[in-house]
Amino acid sequence: MSDEITVTISQQSICKFIEDKHTSGALLVTGEWGSGKTFFLKNLAQKYNKDKYAIVHISLFGRDSSEEIEHDIKKDLCYIYSTIDIAGSNSDNKRAKQLKVKSIRKKINEKSSVSKFMNGARILTGHFKDTSKIVKGIDSIINFNYWDFIDLESSILGRKVVIIFDDFERCSIKLDILLGIINEYSENIGIKVIIVANDDKIKKQKKFLKFKEKVVYRTIKLEQNAKYVLSALIKEIDSRSSEYQRYLEKHFQEIIQIFYASTYNNFRSLRTAIIDFEKIYSLFIKKTKYLVCNKLEQYEEKTLLLLLKQFFAFIMEASAGEDIYSYFFDMFTNQIDEDEDGLPVYLEYLSEKTPLFVSKYPQDIFDINYAPKAIIEWVAKGIYNEENIEKCIEAYIDNYKPHIISDMELFLTTQILYLDNIEQLNKGYIEALSNAYTGKLTSEQYLSLLHQIFCAKKIGLTLPENPNYDNMTKGFESIERFDEEEPVFGGFGHRSEEAASNLKKEIEASIRNRTVNKRAKDYYNYCLSFFRSCNIDDNKHLGYSERIELVLDDEMVDAVVKAFKSAKNKKRGEIVSSFLNIRFSNYKDKVISTKLIQKLTNLKNKDIVDPLGIANLDYFILEAKQRFLLNPKIE
Repeated sequence: MSDEITVTISQQSICKFIEDKHTSGALLVTGEWGSGKTFFLKNLAQKYNKDKYAIVHISLFGRDSSEEIEHDIKKDLCYIYSTIDIAGSNSDNKRAKQLKVKSIRKKINEKSSVSKFMNGARILTGHFKDTSKIVKGIDSIINFNYWDFIDLESSILGRKVVIIFDDFERCSIKLDILLGIINEYSENIGIKVIIVANDDKIKKQKKFLKFKEKVVYRTIKLEQNAKYVLSALIKEIDSRSSEYQRYLEKHFQEIIQIFYASTYNNFRSLRTAIIDFEKIYSLFIKKTKYLVCNKLEQYEEKTLLLLLKQFFAFIMEASAGEDIYSYFFDMFTNQIDEDEDGLPVYLEYLSEKTPLFVSKYPQDIFDINYAPKAIIEWVAKGIYNEENIEKCIEAYIDNYKPHIISDMELFLTTQILYLDNIEQLNKGYIEALSNAYTGKLTSEQYLSLLHQIFCAKKIGLTLPENPNYDNMTKGFESIERFDEEEPVFGGFGHRSEEAASNLKKEIEASIRNRTVNKRAKDYYNYCLSFFRSCNIDDNKHLGYSERIELVLDDEMVDAVVKAFKSAKNKKRGEIVSSFLNIRFSNYKDKVISTKLIQKLTNLKNKDIVDPLGIANLDYFILEAKQRFLLNPKIE
């Protein structure tokens, strides 16, 4: 934070209004929601309340009477006066403050009612050392109505009173009445009043425009200084997180750049990002040796900084309503078709298809090849899974960690003409061929090896050993590859010489089958999740996949029967329809289908006794019998 942070002209104008001895109406402070109005004014009140002011900050949200507003004002004043700070950095300063407090107490004793209140406040603050208990104690004082004996004045006990009315447009009181209440404080009592509102919301209200000139003498649109706000937000961090605080201060400029790039000027989102990123920071630190040596490796610094920039950008965009999850995991990763060989076809990633919100940031932040899925799910969907986020962090660290690349890796991932020398090619080839014979290569590596062999022969290179495609096939078949990650071909594997075509076809068929099986497994889990949670989440509905067949098993039967038993009749109809529309490859299996019918029949007059429920159950049983060919004729 090397740059000097200054306040804006609008902020200076608000300070001048507070300090000005003369009052000629209320000050209206406008700005969009999330622009930092409340944040600035609360910090301002905290600063002024240390001296000769008593600034109360009241939210009008949901308030429906003048009595309720007055209660909140007095409660806030009570808090200010009962928490006077007499501590100082040196004895002279402390002595001066003590004399000032004695002077105030002398004035208090002039009115017995005020004395009762302040004595009560001092008793409370003597017993309650933390803020939460002080507030509860103040509530008790207010309930005893000590402040009912005190009139609100422009100055109380030597302190100049200022009232900030926040959330003006969210108040339940009629607009003309609310402005009358505010005018009473401002014009008649002489208290300085600041009204905080979203200008876009209030300027559409005709009544406000009609009465505004009688109450508001000046309007200021708060133009916030992003550096000022970010600096204050970082200082808010709990002292126990001082290491995190220092990290944010170190990367102050990077955060500001992301904030400016977003163009939203939303300080609420900035605050959310600061608060939530601490979890990622803490998890990251645990994955390193930082706690031992108090230092991150260079590659770890680079990794954490990328996570920081990504997270802040994700928060800014998600808060603005952008569907960042769809961009990463639906737009370019969902199959849109199949080619003539039955292989999946995906939407090609092209710059002209990139959403506008992505192009605002550096490319590495929204790189679809390195999407931190668990983090994006947290930001976009509110799903916080610490275990998955830890795995995501580990993957990021591993990606940036310096790796010693073997000759085989270089050979399989580099075009032959770009290799350093023939020795590097020969060593890499021999190692790759040996691993191919023993099944130690992935499907992608097998295809890359075939491609490299084809390219070497095409340009006339003599390989140190001729490949034995039969042994390569045996090696490939020797390993179960159900859990193998889907290959990212990277330009290799699409061509090979004729002698390798059978192996190539087998590898591609294996990849295709794994893709189909993965889709079926994902869809099965999706259906199972729906039946298990449809009674908890009424908004959850089952989407159909006409091309995917599932196997009906005991787990699915139990989930459907339990869902139907627990649901209300309206949801039962959806459960029946959803279940019967799933394509089952074993719909002729009499064993599993009979088990389903039997479990449904057992619900009748036992778990389901309501006549409408029984009618729904009979319908489900009848339709299920027809669907599973147990009773094909309709009686």
